[in-house]
Amino acid sequence: MPYQYPFLDLNTLHAPYKERFKQILDHHLDDSSFINAPISADFLHAFSHYCQSDYGIGVNSGLDALTLMLRAYQILGALPKGAGVLVPSFTFIATILAILHNDLIPQFVDVGMDYLLDPKLVESAITPQSKAILVVHLYGQSANMRALQAVAQKHQLLLLEDAAQAHGALFEGQKVGSLGHASAFSFYPSKNLGALGDGGCVLSSDPQVIEMVRILGNDGAPRRDHALYAGFNSRLDSLQASFLHAKLPHLDCDNAKRRAVAQLYLEGITNPHIVLPPIRNFDEHVFHLFVIRTHARDRLQKYLAKHSIETSIHYPIPCHLQPLLSTYSHIDLPNTQRFSQEILSLPISPTQSLEATRFIIEVINGACLK
Repeated sequence: MPYQYPFLDLNTLHAPYKERFKQILDHHLDDSSFINAPISADFLHAFSHYCQSDYGIGVNSGLDALTLMLRAYQILGALPKGAGVLVPSFTFIATILAILHNDLIPQFVDVGMDYLLDPKLVESAITPQSKAILVVHLYGQSANMRALQAVAQKHQLLLLEDAAQAHGALFEGQKVGSLGHASAFSFYPSKNLGALGDGGCVLSSDPQVIEMVRILGNDGAPRRDHALYAGFNSRLDSLQASFLHAKLPHLDCDNAKRRAVAQLYLEGITNPHIVLPPIRNFDEHVFHLFVIRTHARDRLQKYLAKHSIETSIHYPIPCHLQPLLSTYSHIDLPNTQRFSQEILSLPISPTQSLEATRFIIEVINGACLK
């Protein structure tokens, strides 16, 4: 039986766009503009401008965005094979896969109490092998980019952003995606700005990086039948770009609605065994996820399910403890390891009603978690 209070209801989320999406599909069917149509460039220009970055290039997915961003710097000479990339383990595995796909070495760093890279620990983890910091803006909140910018500049490291969960988030008034040398976004359907399928993009104010990502995503060929690199087929198809372009003007409003739900949670959840998410600046957070912590996580999840409330866990196994990365399992990352056992993501979306949110709060406060 479906949950009465789903984690994310994409049908309801997309309902206001249904007629517009049909018009978009009809347009693409009429002129067969499926790949590299002008709308793709229009959307990427609009999104890069929105993120306060100069240039953007579309790719197949968030993983491709991360992989090709790193590969571009590798070809441009800034990331030689075997170089170290300072990165959190408290992230989705795609962050690390992009490093591995480029024959780079993940140098795992623990997160702070805000679930984000701790700049002091980053600096202490730097080795002669280190060439880049890959920051993850997790759950919709930016990492401490001012401190990380200082570390990167001091040690002459690339500062790259995994912004897959932070569309529209800010740090001290500046948009995520424009705070490092380059950034990678995902447009997976559940993201704050989500397509109706897979998609992603790379942003940068360095036109060389963007052009290299374009070439790599075009089979390694700057033009047809002229391959220079072992590239990929990775483009943001025009139909998805059109859907995203239709949704982009509503992103700030949708993020404000997410904040309204988060505000109710923050004010209403009073169960003493629940740890609420740490917030640096509420107005700059976009609440891709609302993540609480409790020592009785599994018990609480089952209890909520009995009340028809769907939850999720982001993420139950840290990357350095995944079977793929068994050679890193000896690393001690105390916050990462502890948080992975305690976190629970509650339902949150722009279409979640205040009444539903209040019911979820009531159920959580009534949970016996001793």
